[in-house]
Amino acid sequence: MQIFLNEKPLREFGSQGQQRLTVLSMKLAEMNFIQESTEQYPLLLMDDVMSELDAVKRSLLLDNLKHAQTFITATEREYFSEDFLENTALWTVNNGNIERKA
Repeated sequence: MQIFLNEKPLREFGSQGQQRLTVLSMKLAEMNFIQESTEQYPLLLMDDVMSELDAVKRSLLLDNLKHAQTFITATEREYFSEDFLENTALWTVNNGNIERKA
């Protein structure tokens, strides 16, 4: 599959940020397709996607994930709004120890 932006191949002419946002957009579209087809959300695994997004894009992503069961790894709790964390299990890893946070 080749994706174009302004009639140019994204892989060759798009910035790293544009390429990552495109992949993330495709993952969200895939999630919505599966949900519409099966009437169930798939389990999503997202590794450190928050650090690559600005605050506006993080907020948009979290809005799209609020109904899906998602495991997200991140280095900063501040990436997540308190509203999003309200019904979320939060775990931290410190010095090799895993702890559940309230």
